Amino acid sequence: MRTATISLALTLAIAALTGSLMAKPVPGDIDPPQNLTVTYRSGYVVFTWEPVEGATKYSLCTKGIVTWSDGTQRYQTCIKQDFGTQDDIGMTGEITDGDGNVTGVYLAIPETAFVRLALAAIEAEGVDRATVVGLKVDGAAKVKGLNPGKGMGRQNNLFSEPATFEVTWVR
Repeated sequence: MRTATISLALTLAIAALTGSLMAKPVPGDIDPPQNLTVTYRSGYVVFTWEPVEGATKYSLCTKGIVTWSDGTQRYQTCIKQDFGTQDDIGMTGEITDGDGNVTGVYLAIPETAFVRLALAAIEAEGVDRATVVGLKVDGAAKVKGLNPGKGMGRQNNLFSEPATFEVTWVR
């Protein structure tokens, strides 16, 4: 019996030292961001939302319908793209009040990024992009908070309510 007690004590001590007994966040622990809005500024689609406690970065999921024309007929296809606040595309930051409190988070994505995604989707349909005279992306976006880190695993946190956006391009 004494050997089993010593063995259990050693196992618990090792587990405590290695952190395997420490509480780890469970996927879904981070609440969904609130008040996702879309504005347009100087060639950017700007997505803004309220910060979420425990989130160290965010993932923005966009999808949409691309309508384009070759000058004689209109066509449609779909696009989907995820963006992160730590990606190299666009600009990201925090919005603060006069006291320095963070009141919002934003991700500004160039409209040209959506145009490039749309043109790639059109080419995937077998269409020469040179024949496209204009296009419109009717999209929707949703965002979720993440707290990545070593050993955190996949995070199934909830997304915000969606917000719609539109990008138009004419050759």
